[in-house]
Amino acid sequence: MDDQSILLETGTNELSIMELYIGGQSFGINTLKIREVLTYDSEKLTHTPDSTESLIGMYYYRGKAIPVIDMAIELKKMAKRGDSRVILVVAEFNQILIGFIFDEVNRIYRLSWKEIKQPPKLIEVYKTKITGIASINKNEVLILDLESIVANIFPKTALTADGIITQDIQRAKRAKKNLMIVEDSALIRKTILDILIKSGYRNILSFNNGEDAYQQIYAWLKEGNESIKKHVELIISDIEMPQMDGLTLSRIVKKDMNLPITLIIFSSLINEQIAVKCREVGADSYISKPQMGELVALVDKYLLENED
Repeated sequence: MDDQSILLETGTNELSIMELYIGGQSFGINTLKIREVLTYDSEKLTHTPDSTESLIGMYYYRGKAIPVIDMAIELKKMAKRGDSRVILVVAEFNQILIGFIFDEVNRIYRLSWKEIKQPPKLIEVYKTKITGIASINKNEVLILDLESIVANIFPKTALTADGIITQDIQRAKRAKKNLMIVEDSALIRKTILDILIKSGYRNILSFNNGEDAYQQIYAWLKEGNESIKKHVELIISDIEMPQMDGLTLSRIVKKDMNLPITLIIFSSLINEQIAVKCREVGADSYISKPQMGELVALVDKYLLENED
């Protein structure tokens, strides 16, 4: 992989995108998700019966069998598989390994999250499969929402309320607390919001990117630092978001502004390397999707632990 993904400093609102092709269309993946890029070897694939069409089988990878999704089928693009060098991208997120087949790989680009635009409503064919668009060398690169794609194929990887225990006394305490959700995926944002409300939390603001969340916090600060907790006591933030990512938001809130707000990073990217980055930007805690039960327990720990 390109050294750019390694050289990115934490909390600078930068990311590195690997550009790949399917049927001549450019797609991008955040390199933080990519474990390895290989030439695809069909002899290592075992086909699985009665599976989703794009889930073509299990691939033997470094002593493990990992599921493989053919992105040409998933995105309904015409693949040029004749004499093309077919690529297998092995990705890791939500604490799982999974392979994705593409036609070709181009290169890695270093960008700012401010350069990533929300996908227009015109791209209905991809719906929830695209999380943003980057203009690179006059070319529109569609940033793939791999988590959404995998959740549609493997529902058990989606957010659930498993493990959430709600008692009347908890609900009364939760209802008094002020929370903020910062998550670019409309589906995931709504799921988190619904589960928190079901758990008893009522005062929740949500934003689809870190920049809008920061602007709201800045507006509150004009009222005086001592009043900030009447607006927000705890923030749950994703990492990957257009305009401003979660690590940058954490650095600004916890380091630059030194605000008395608890900040939890809730991301599919959490691993040992990302955990270090979370600590560097002052995040109070971090947890991997899709562990909603653990997330609510963590929110309770910070907001209810010292309650009578």
